[in-house]
Amino acid sequence: TLGVTETVKDDLNPIWTKFFNINYELGKLKVINVGIFDKMKDGETDKTMGSAAFEIGDMLGSKGNITAKRLRNGGVLFAKVRHVPRADGDLYIKLRGFNVKNVDRGFLRRGKSDPYFEISYLEDDSAGWTPVARSKKISHTLNPCWKPTEVALDRLCDNDRDKAIRITVLDHERSGKHQLIGSVEATVNT
Repeated sequence: TLGVTETVKDDLNPIWTKFFNINYELGKLKVINVGIFDKMKDGETDKTMGSAAFEIGDMLGSKGNITAKRLRNGGVLFAKVRHVPRADGDLYIKLRGFNVKNVDRGFLRRGKSDPYFEISYLEDDSAGWTPVARSKKISHTLNPCWKPTEVALDRLCDNDRDKAIRITVLDHERSGKHQLIGSVEATVNT
């Protein structure tokens, strides 16, 4: 077993932030099996939603190093591989918001946002921003103070401290249609 991702709640189109390091030798067959599970309550067995096998060499030969596999019970699973240089340290970041935009008015317009943040890097192939870290939501606040987050620089910016990264703050919605509160682009050096 390579490992387990974080649980993404209330979202039928999850984007996981967990990366797995795989040693691969060019020309050698290397297959990974990815299983998808619905996380159940404590004490209950997680429900299997499907699985797919990916061959690393095929993925490296595909456009953007991305491969899609249909799941038997419905849905599509996408997997991507990329070469990552050796780690050159970590970014340790503690984020806090003051009077963030309230996009969740709720009942009688008294609700408050449930903010969380994502830290993303920009794909070299113009595929857009890919999240590498995600905080837990903080319920009903416009002044969130999140726990510190640590991200390896090789995952975040290929050890290039001047490469653009994005920090996005979203309002968590149970429906999975999270609302944008705001975002900022920066570099590790700025």
